Amino acid sequence: LLQLGYERMVPTEFRDAEEEDISGELRRHIRQLLYDEQPANWMKHYDLHNEDPEDETCHAGQAKVRRGKDRPVIDLRFVSSRTRPRKRFCIEAKRLYRGDSVAQYVGHSGMGCFLDGTYAKGDTDAGMLGFVQRGKPEDWLEKIGAKVEAMESAEMLSSGRRWEPLSFRNGPCRGGHSRHRRLGPGGPVDVFHSLLPFCRE
Repeated sequence: LLQLGYERMVPTEFRDAEEEDISGELRRHIRQLLYDEQPANWMKHYDLHNEDPEDETCHAGQAKVRRGKDRPVIDLRFVSSRTRPRKRFCIEAKRLYRGDSVAQYVGHSGMGCFLDGTYAKGDTDAGMLGFVQRGKPEDWLEKIGAKVEAMESAEMLSSGRRWEPLSFRNGPCRGGHSRHRRLGPGGPVDVFHSLLPFCRE
């Protein structure tokens, strides 16, 4: 669904766009596929939410429950009605366009939100989405991989599994996978990384 939504966009029009603008357009195109057209049979089980607040009321052990505007907001959340309870897949998106972009991508406001339990606390899988606005996706993927590998020294990688490149069948072709210990409660989380180019390579 991410790839199908991306293919409906004109990437160069978003070369300098903010992350929220790109995520919003992805959501719009994907929802057109799901609601306004004749979707493929496999699509009927899925929905996509953008800027979706994380519900913390179910985490009884948390010292303080954030409500209203104080709730953390997930960039994209896919929800599947195929099973009960419904499965969800949360995605945090970051722009890749300047020298500190990789640090932000893996840092507290990026992938770190999954590791500290701010996002997807009860989930075993999560997604990181990189919007490439400068340079080549392959170069960014290599930098992200090196940064994730370096996190092993901080004991944030789980079970000795490091970064591995990954391509998704019928999906984004530039991606990776890493498995991490959570810094807060909960078991390890598998993070699936996808990069989408929004500039001329």
